[in-house]
Amino acid sequence: MVGEVDGGWKVAMGTLAFERVAIATGRVNTTKAVEEILAAIRSRTTADGTPLAADPLVRQRGADLWGRALVHRAISQRVVSAAAAGEPPGPVTSIGKLYFCPLVEDLADFRLSLEPLGDQFRPADEGAAADHWLRLAYQARGTAIAGGSTFIQRNIVAERILGMPRS
Repeated sequence: MVGEVDGGWKVAMGTLAFERVAIATGRVNTTKAVEEILAAIRSRTTADGTPLAADPLVRQRGADLWGRALVHRAISQRVVSAAAAGEPPGPVTSIGKLYFCPLVEDLADFRLSLEPLGDQFRPADEGAAADHWLRLAYQARGTAIAGGSTFIQRNIVAERILGMPRS
C-alpha cells in the first residue's frame, strides 16, 4: 500500500501533477526544435530553385512557432522556479501542458511538411533526416493524454486559477 487507507486519490493526483511538471517543462526543447526547423528551411530550395525561406507562408509559420516556443520557455521557467523554491506542482503545470502539447504537434507536423509526402513513403532502407520528427509526431499525440487529458487540464485551470465554480 502507498499512503494512507482511502488516500489513493491524493496519491494519484500527486503522480499526475508531477507528470505534468515533466511535460510542462519540456520533454522537448521547443526553442532548439524551431532552430533546427529554421536551419532546414534555410538549406532548401523549391523545385524552381527559389529559396524555401523566400516563401512568405513558410516565414510566417516559422515566426509563429518561434514566438510560441519562447512563450513555452517562459512557462517552463515559472514551473522550474516554483519547484526550486520547494513548492509543490501547482495549476501552472496544467497551463504548461495545455500549451506544450499542441506546440509539439505543430512543430513536428510543420517539419515533416518540408519533406516530400511528409516523409511517409520513402524506401525503408533509405535513411531520413526527418526520422526524429516522425517519431515526435507520433509521440506528441500520446503526450496529450499523459498527466491528465486536455479536458482535465482545462478544469484545473478554470477552478484553481480562474476561481470558477466546479460544475
